[in-house]
Amino acid sequence: MNVTLCREDATYVGNESLTAKWRVSRVTLDQVQAMEVSVLWHTEGKGDEDLKVHHFLRLDENQIRRAGLIDEQSLQCRLPATPLSYHGRLISVRWCARLRLFLTDGREVVSEQPFHLVTEEVAAERRREMAENADQSEISDDSQPVVNEQASGETPRKSVIKSLLF
Repeated sequence: MNVTLCREDATYVGNESLTAKWRVSRVTLDQVQAMEVSVLWHTEGKGDEDLKVHHFLRLDENQIRRAGLIDEQSLQCRLPATPLSYHGRLISVRWCARLRLFLTDGREVVSEQPFHLVTEEVAAERRREMAENADQSEISDDSQPVVNEQASGETPRKSVIKSLLF
């Protein structure tokens, strides 16, 4: 079972739309009693831990059969402006899309996909950094070490392989 987000960088600005897709595998329809899909935030750290569900959808057995368990499903919701994601020394605020299966044998299976809810400025900075990193990886992928065959006694292919391994 997996949950994927519509953005590779998992960064969203408040009041934007979030789209998450999920798929359930390795479980048959007969094993599933109910399914919950939610978007939520929770705190971690010192003191009481809080949890607030922003978007919630529960499917019972009949709804799951109609929707199809194996087919990819999607969820869309508009995110609130706050609380923003935060990671501090004493407390953290974390957002995630969660898929929870309730099996007929009483077990629960949970899959979460974390994401960051940030200001427009932070989102722009993260996307700039990702673009710069992508540019840097393209540059480094194209460059291969040049080796003087006579000096090293190795073929260029062996030298490239050695440089990648060491």
